[in-house]
Amino acid sequence: MAHVVFVALGSRGDVQPLAVLASAVADVDAVAQVSLVSHSELQKLTEEPEVWSSKVLWRPLAQPCFVHDGRLNADTPDVLDLQGRRRAEWIEAIGRAGDADVLVCNLFAMPPVFHLAERLKIPWICCSPSLIPYSMPETFEQELTENMPDLMEVLKKRDEPGDESLFSWSTVKSWMWPVFTESHAILREEFLGLPPVPGDRAGDGHDHFAPETLKGAQFLLGIPAALIPASVTLPPAAVVCGAWSPAEDRARKQPKALVEFLAQCEEEVAKGQLTGPPFYIGFGSMGAEGLVPDAEKVLKVFLDTAKWMARPVVLMQHTLAQVDPTPRFVFCCSEDVPHGWLFPQCSVVIHHGGIGTVLAAARVGRPQLVVPLAFDQPFWGQTLEDLGVAAVQELEELSVPLVARKLRALLTPSVQRSVEDLAAQLNDESPPIARAVQEIAALAATVEGAGAGGAGREVLRPVHRIELCEDAEGEDFLVFAERSF
Repeated sequence: MAHVVFVALGSRGDVQPLAVLASAVADVDAVAQVSLVSHSELQKLTEEPEVWSSKVLWRPLAQPCFVHDGRLNADTPDVLDLQGRRRAEWIEAIGRAGDADVLVCNLFAMPPVFHLAERLKIPWICCSPSLIPYSMPETFEQELTENMPDLMEVLKKRDEPGDESLFSWSTVKSWMWPVFTESHAILREEFLGLPPVPGDRAGDGHDHFAPETLKGAQFLLGIPAALIPASVTLPPAAVVCGAWSPAEDRARKQPKALVEFLAQCEEEVAKGQLTGPPFYIGFGSMGAEGLVPDAEKVLKVFLDTAKWMARPVVLMQHTLAQVDPTPRFVFCCSEDVPHGWLFPQCSVVIHHGGIGTVLAAARVGRPQLVVPLAFDQPFWGQTLEDLGVAAVQELEELSVPLVARKLRALLTPSVQRSVEDLAAQLNDESPPIARAVQEIAALAATVEGAGAGGAGREVLRPVHRIELCEDAEGEDFLVFAERSF
């Protein structure tokens, strides 16, 4: 029986779907133990029974969710090294997952999991709860062709009909290109004792090209098919499962003050003092991390718009600027509230375009005003707008008249029909977790001698531990210390 280790990096929206999967996999007969490696700040997930099973072992990382260089730039992939800070996260994740028999990762954790799986010679699978959030750099293909022509020839040949390899050029350019970048070469060679480039094999003092070592993995997508545009090219053999969302906890008590606020809003609408149900405003982890530029101005525009339209507001206060004093008919919510309960009582969901909020609002038939900040958020905003269920509002163009015009358009009957049609499609899905669990269980069943926590594998040469340090000027540098992995 196998030990399956999930490695999920990123914000709550990136990690929670894999926590739901891990909990389901823990009940599989072929699985002896399930562990989940993620950021310690997300440990609150383990307190939510609809997300977490007591059968899953929590393995926290000290590295924070967001590893960035202070710039909010959608064109700068978060999978790059960022002066060694990302590498420190990879190394910690590898150290926490080294006793796996099967590895499962999300996209942000794909690079270290790919390298670790090669080192341990174990199977792995990528379960992405969102579409691929980064594109291959423009110069990548040319540079790889010039530097490793033999590798490129094999990769492109595997794209030809009849080759079912999961590690082809289409695979690399669609989602696995980061494993060939320079920062990964350092990780592979200095920490894991592998050849610096995948497909190389050390021998007699030289590296030899070894294409048989290029082991790809199944790609499972945790997105409903109804939200994937026809123009999107998925990775080879990708399986679209549907969203891995937690079951709603119907017995969970809601904040008394919020319940009272919503009841008061209904009374004021009946009296003619308000024109309809509240607008929801929340920017998730992006707001909580201070990644919304000029957050106070952004919030003021939205609150002034709501006041002008005589609409109440439910504001997730921890995701934007503080409001003091609180305006009348604005509820500042400081605790997590299930979207499945709250959104049906709101008229429009105003948010950053994170896939978790996108799905929650779409499932309950609520129009959305998306204010994208980075990563895959612009994609989701445009996708929803094309479906006729949302509008996109760029931060640089914020103004009360413009926002009010877009919100009025979202409240028209035609948009409401569109959001109800989309909700019907999403809620008619077959259970999306079943397919993903089936694929992971199939991998676990193929592992020979599993359950030994890495014992019995060949002893590999000592490699290195890399520590990220900071000098007196605040510049990062790396320190290497020998250790056995």
